Amino acid sequence: MKHIELLNLHKSFGPKHILRGASLGIEKAETMVILGGSGTGKSVLLKCLLGLEKLDSGEIHIDGKPTHTLHGEARMELMTHFGMLFQGAALFDSMPVWENIAFLLLRRGMTPKQAKAAAIEKLEMVGLKPEVADQAPSSLSGGQRKRVGLARAIAHSPQIILYDEPTTGLDPVTSDVINNLILQTQKNLGCTSIVITHDMTSAFKVANRMAFLKEGQFLEVGTPKDFRTTANTTLRNFIEGRAETNE
Repeated sequence: MKHIELLNLHKSFGPKHILRGASLGIEKAETMVILGGSGTGKSVLLKCLLGLEKLDSGEIHIDGKPTHTLHGEARMELMTHFGMLFQGAALFDSMPVWENIAFLLLRRGMTPKQAKAAAIEKLEMVGLKPEVADQAPSSLSGGQRKRVGLARAIAHSPQIILYDEPTTGLDPVTSDVINNLILQTQKNLGCTSIVITHDMTSAFKVANRMAFLKEGQFLEVGTPKDFRTTANTTLRNFIEGRAETNE
């Protein structure tokens, strides 16, 4: 049984048909990288998985159970199984770093002392020193903000972690640090990971398998080796950064 199954997903916004029958199975504890150009539906796919957008049709199953129809407390319970690293880290500048990391833990009733200790533990897991806990997010570099965002994503030990363009805006060295953290997090937590990225270096480094989304459907799914040797011209052009022509 797949950990996550996306079955014939369709989603439109007015006349714009974004997802057009997207189907994908993701194994437990693997890292699936989803590739695709801008506007192909990658972010919409994540929002549907999280329940932030309602499907027009299709089904989403987690551990064999349908989740696309959940509402209220059942939906909130499902969300506790997810961690999310947003593209811009999405930290609250009004809170110190430790409160950002422990936001969900505090809402669940953990005392501030316990929550701060848990936050510091997660900071150390992502390679940041304990003194960062009391800093304001605005005082951090882009790479540090990404690390804090990852610490927040793993604070409640989720079963599934979603990464939205985790290396965007970072220099190559910092990007590689984030890639290594993604690999280490998957190893430490045994979690299932979905990574959306345009960064081909990152994609090939962190992926167990890859999926190429084009015009709302998955055109190809396979291992990094499969993608490096693909005969699919559209996919090869995307990987090599070449514009498609009609010639």
